[in-house]
Amino acid sequence: MFSARDIQIMKLILKQGKSLVVAVNKMDVASDDTEEYFDWMLSFFKQMGSRIPIVELSAKQGWGVSEVLETAIMVSKKRRRIIPPKELITAFKEMLGKSKEKVVHATMSPPNPNEGPGTKRREKNK
Repeated sequence: MFSARDIQIMKLILKQGKSLVVAVNKMDVASDDTEEYFDWMLSFFKQMGSRIPIVELSAKQGWGVSEVLETAIMVSKKRRRIIPPKELITAFKEMLGKSKEKVVHATMSPPNPNEGPGTKRREKNK
């Protein structure tokens, strides 16, 4: 399972709004209780309030390694996506259903203010 330090790091990553992919190595030597372990991990992440992708791999056998990178890139792109106002309005209207509330305007701020359109990443103080 995860150590207390692993959990602390994952919570910190999610709190800071960063992307996270869990790569489970040594799946070439997985035991019979692997399915139970994955169910536990999915439940754990659900309790943390996040859907974190889990990628199985065997670095020794060379399978799953490229999937880790592909998944990390996909998660990063999804997290940085800015939803156009028209799509936001449609989504809000669907959520409101037959409510008397009306959506007139909606906009989304950049997921990370330092990385939004037209901004440059701040340089860290040296």
